[in-house]
Amino acid sequence: MIMVLWWAQKHFPVAVKLAVEDGAEFPEAIDGLFALESSAAFDLLSKIGWSVDFITAFMYVSICTLGVLSNKKETAIYYTINKKYLAA
Repeated sequence: MIMVLWWAQKHFPVAVKLAVEDGAEFPEAIDGLFALESSAAFDLLSKIGWSVDFITAFMYVSICTLGVLSNKKETAIYYTINKKYLAA
């Protein structure tokens, strides 16, 4: 989760800025990130709007896209019974 948080900080600065304005404290150096515990990283990710479900789905779709799961032709991700996200 530390690397996901680092990636989010680098590529989504607007979300991080909004979270900081709401009182979140993000480490500025990579050493500060590695000093975080997993629970603190999850808290910071949720403050920028990234839930555990979102991170899991994003990683799964990325793996499919990279061809690691090359036999996957269509990918369906369900967050709830009524809410379905597709990546083809």
